Amino acid sequence: MLVVAHRGASHNCPENTVLAFEQALVEGADGIELDVHLHKSGELIVCHDHYIDRISSLDGDLNDFTLKQLQQIALPQNQHISLLSEILRRINGRCIVNIELKTADCDKNTLARLCRVLEQTLYEATTSFNFKPKQLIVSSFNHPLIGYLANKISDFPVSPLTASCPLSLSGFATKLNASGLHVTIDCLNKEIVDDAKKNGLYVWVYTVDRAQDIERCYALGVDAIITNTPASTIQELKIILK
Repeated sequence: MLVVAHRGASHNCPENTVLAFEQALVEGADGIELDVHLHKSGELIVCHDHYIDRISSLDGDLNDFTLKQLQQIALPQNQHISLLSEILRRINGRCIVNIELKTADCDKNTLARLCRVLEQTLYEATTSFNFKPKQLIVSSFNHPLIGYLANKISDFPVSPLTASCPLSLSGFATKLNASGLHVTIDCLNKEIVDDAKKNGLYVWVYTVDRAQDIERCYALGVDAIITNTPASTIQELKIILK
């Protein structure tokens, strides 16, 4: 079972920053999860929220700032907001990268631009930054977008995120031609995992920090868990495997 660091080692580093991602690798994570918005400049920005007040002393939407202004915003521990391409260049194929697309405020034209830029960025990562396609996993709560990407960038795994218990178990992911599904720990059960495996889908679970949840995911045959605390999660897995 893989351990993927949620926004990097976000338990003790500023989330979605170079420091958090590098610390996750130091702690032994198999992969990192990060969040991406399409900025008005046409660049893919690594940031969880639309607004920056939670991570900085400033207030406003990402698109209230120019790209240069965003990159100059001081985050804790001398960190800064990065481009997706910068993070991929930095990681340079050393681990899996789960790219969660944030699209709540996107219209059709914006989504089309996002897909074009994402496709270019992913292929650049495989040609210039030592990534294999299977190392770059795209996920989103926007299920129509996942269905589109499953056909558009078929070399790369794509997965719908769900925060509720799907009535069709893994059927919704199969209909999207997805490679897997990412389900919340609150809705994880044996039926979902077994159904996904039957349909050839991988199962990732978020956000898994508690020892009992780590053990449950392992017992059910989950493929990867997304955690805020990679070091302690890896240690707990070692105890389980003894």
